Amino acid sequence: MRKDAEEFLKAAEDDLLASEELFRNGRYRIVAFHAQQAAEKYLKAYLLEKTESYPFTHSISDLIELCSHVDGDFEHLFDIRAHTLEEYYTHSRYPPVLEISEDEAREAIRVARAVGEFVRKKLSMRC
Repeated sequence: MRKDAEEFLKAAEDDLLASEELFRNGRYRIVAFHAQQAAEKYLKAYLLEKTESYPFTHSISDLIELCSHVDGDFEHLFDIRAHTLEEYYTHSRYPPVLEISEDEAREAIRVARAVGEFVRKKLSMRC
């Protein structure tokens, strides 16, 4: 695997772990941000490995679409609503900030984790 793709996977794992730790501390707004970041980095890792590039975007929808051009199975990520994480990139960090409930934060982590498992499987890596 390309070194830069591996670095993106490691950074995604760090964001996912951070979201889980923050969840335990009740920091739900920041949980959502790190979940979005994890999903974004997982998708960019896939694009780097398969196409040797990725766009400068924070749109999970756009990244899923690009991955789908390489492997149509990525459409599944729309079914698990991974694209809904993209609203957390800006709206969890800058006013007016979203208020994120415990359930929404839990769901953001679940979705980010599912994206990670999906991407790792596609890259033939152990989860």
